Amino acid sequence: MAFGFGFNKQKVLSAAEKYVQQGKLQNAIAEYEKILKADPKDLTVMNTVGDLYARNGEAEKATECFKSVGDAYAAQGFTVKGIAMYKKIGKLKPSLESVLKLAELYTQQGL
Repeated sequence: MAFGFGFNKQKVLSAAEKYVQQGKLQNAIAEYEKILKADPKDLTVMNTVGDLYARNGEAEKATECFKSVGDAYAAQGFTVKGIAMYKKIGKLKPSLESVLKLAELYTQQGL
């Protein structure tokens, strides 16, 4: 996806990674969210934001990120990656919905 004039994804990624190294997770999340605003389909960044929310003790927000990523992977036919995301949800904040989705994905894999 083309980014807006003046948006430098690599620069924003570098800033976000620097904040993570410094332990400034909220600042890192804010930087990554700039990327998601420009490219909401960047699943790698969305997963990273979910990981940071989880590290920051924000399970609900982390789960939302992981669910978005897992659903997108499953819709694209990447069932194994979808399973990985729903396993993360199960460890972080188990729910009937996540268990049922995981069962559905396992069924698609023939497991």
